[in-house]
Amino acid sequence: MRLARYSLRTVLTVEAFEREFNNGGFAQFFYNPSAEFADVLVASLETIGCPSAASLAQEAINTLALDSLDAASIEARMDDADSLLEDSLSQLDGAFFSSNEDIASALFGFINAHQVNITLVGRH
Repeated sequence: MRLARYSLRTVLTVEAFEREFNNGGFAQFFYNPSAEFADVLVASLETIGCPSAASLAQEAINTLALDSLDAASIEARMDDADSLLEDSLSQLDGAFFSSNEDIASALFGFINAHQVNITLVGRH
């Protein structure tokens, strides 16, 4: 049986998201350097077992309406944010807080369950 390997990037992504989101919602996550993790945010939340958060994160990403999720594109979009974007992200923040999904507990549970299988990308 082959053991699953998980990237340390999953842990870093979820930690960055939780830190920034709790400090100012999706806009805070996208405004800051944490946006570098946007391209793997949904998959990372799904990996640790947070489907509601993953779904809302996907909606937030879709709201940005970008062709590319690189940090420069996100930064440019957030610098040009209009009230419609800000209102949309704010509504998603409210839905996220109402979901009662405990990301911190899910992340710690994931780390505990898979600690020997969490590796740097490309390392075995």
